[in-house]
Amino acid sequence: MTPHLTTTQDQRICYGLPADWLTGWMAAVGATVVDPQLRLSWTEEEIPVAMFSHQKGHDPVKSLSEVWPSLGRRLDAMPGARDATTNKNDYSEISVKVFADRLAGARNHPDAFSLTSSLTDLHWESSKEGDKAVYGPFETSGPGSTKWLHHRCRKVYSSVGDPTKGMEEMFDGVSQRIADNGLGLDAGRIGAIRDSGETQMVEPVVEGLAYFALALFPVRGAGKQVKASRGRQRGWGVGPYRDWDFIWPAWRQPLDRWGIDALLTAWHNTWRRSKRGKDDWIASRAEWDLLGIHTGWCTSRFKQRTSRDMTRGYGSQQIDAY
Repeated sequence: MTPHLTTTQDQRICYGLPADWLTGWMAAVGATVVDPQLRLSWTEEEIPVAMFSHQKGHDPVKSLSEVWPSLGRRLDAMPGARDATTNKNDYSEISVKVFADRLAGARNHPDAFSLTSSLTDLHWESSKEGDKAVYGPFETSGPGSTKWLHHRCRKVYSSVGDPTKGMEEMFDGVSQRIADNGLGLDAGRIGAIRDSGETQMVEPVVEGLAYFALALFPVRGAGKQVKASRGRQRGWGVGPYRDWDFIWPAWRQPLDRWGIDALLTAWHNTWRRSKRGKDDWIASRAEWDLLGIHTGWCTSRFKQRTSRDMTRGYGSQQIDAY
């Protein structure tokens, strides 16, 4: 049980971002990308929630509120923004050439992740139209032509009215949901079976921040042609977990974006094959403790209602080390 936590002007608990909620966890990580002065840790309750502190002593809520209005211009300037002149199917299918040309002109761009965290040309799929770049597993099926995560983020970002109010509601855990698909990762957005199937509700500020977490999750490949496959992406298929399983942790110490980046690499390496066989994996609780990690989760996929149901989303289940 976490002891009573007192917060100061530069330290705030964010009750709207519980760690067992994939989109909420990504939003917390994404906040450190949006504002590099923020540091993130997690409370040690049964369901941990995000705790932010600011390196310059500012109020994290105010700091994020002030950064938010500039994100629209930042999103529009990203290499991953839609360019209708390069590919008529720019929302969904990108040729290897188009992807390579875009990336060549954006290698030093601070937001190159808007390309490299969605697609890779290190895997490619051949078709009559030519070789196509392959998506990573964070790209889920969406309604209409809203496949590319950048497009989804730009859409939900435009739905936010007063960013200060939105941030305050998120930190208080009372965010208002709107009818939208968002990034398409949250199983909680999906309506009940009795609904029409189109009733999907998301928290726009949370979805917008979650997109920026992708800066820590590039897509990779094996440098070969594949068939109906996805690129490899950080955090998916770690150790004993399947390629369609994503894992994430909660930690005690305040970390900025680069600290989180290093921690994830170290945490993924705590899984090792045991002496009992190559298919038997173990993770050391002692190593988790050394890294400051107290809890972890794995995705639990939304079960399709019918074989034609393209709806995707993720819940979570807790994991542990021994």
